Amino acid sequence: MSLRLLQITTAILCIFLCSQRTEAQFIHYTHMNMNPLMLNPANTGGFYGTFRLNALLRDQDWRVAGPNEEYQMVNGSVDININGIALKKEDWISVGVNFGRQGITSNFVRQEMYPSIAYHLVLDKKSMSDLAIGFSVGNVSNTLDGSGDYITRNGLITGNTGDVTQTFSTAQEGKINNSSVDYSLGFVLTTPAGRSADFKMGIAMRQPFNPRINLTGAVSELRKDFTGFLFYYTNLSDRFVWKPGFVVNIEGKDARYLNAQTNFSYQFNEKKDVWLNFGVGARLLTTIKSLQALLGADFGDTRVGLAFDLHFGVPQASGPGAIELGFSKIFKIYKKPEPEPIMLCPRL
Repeated sequence: MSLRLLQITTAILCIFLCSQRTEAQFIHYTHMNMNPLMLNPANTGGFYGTFRLNALLRDQDWRVAGPNEEYQMVNGSVDININGIALKKEDWISVGVNFGRQGITSNFVRQEMYPSIAYHLVLDKKSMSDLAIGFSVGNVSNTLDGSGDYITRNGLITGNTGDVTQTFSTAQEGKINNSSVDYSLGFVLTTPAGRSADFKMGIAMRQPFNPRINLTGAVSELRKDFTGFLFYYTNLSDRFVWKPGFVVNIEGKDARYLNAQTNFSYQFNEKKDVWLNFGVGARLLTTIKSLQALLGADFGDTRVGLAFDLHFGVPQASGPGAIELGFSKIFKIYKKPEPEPIMLCPRL
């Protein structure tokens, strides 16, 4: 695929996503390449290997619920590649499961679990390009635990204290829990973009049927959610790789965010296959904006990362930023094929 076509595709994706109006905000992480299944179900199995583990832990440090009560998020996934049962011998099928949790200590918690499946259709004879189609179905649950004054004071659900207090008085042990089924459909294209470069791009839609969550006596619809991403990889030298990319999310009418980053990898030790990763980025098009700094390393098929978000343009009560830890591991239970792929594999 030519660089010109890459530029046109990127522009179309940006215009479509950034021009939308949205209402609510999807879970976001600074490490864009360590939450692949949450980002898009078609990312299931998008790696060289047998199975993969990913984990992210984020402390948002927004004091939205009072002193020392932080907004914390965790995400984990596992996906497996299955060969030999696809329509063509070059194609493959992958299955996985993704888990996400976000909340303010124990007072407000949202949990999600999505099993997923993806079909990878190889597009060329050299097996360098493939189009993945992914689908997931799972459960989204919200739990409130606290007083009506707590919920109203922090604007989480409603502005009517009386209604909320009455709801909690009839709830079992002061807890309210409700869940709903959710679906997700996504497409991901991976293809070369020159002799020493390639890129991966995708778009996904979640909550297509507006699942309903019933809390505090009022039904709340989870609005349709669109997420698009593009990652570009190019070798600047034998030991230096440049990896810019972005993720855009929209949901409903009034909220959106754009994560744009430029990352680099330097091969520190060729014999042990150790790469040092570092980059900067920004989170924009949303109320709480941030500047991002990322550090990490690859030890063969193991990746670790540390990220920090510095908020700007928000009240002091929102906290200074967020700290995030990431881990990814690819397992291979077979001998690596020869010859080795000549291109950098998008590690998403």
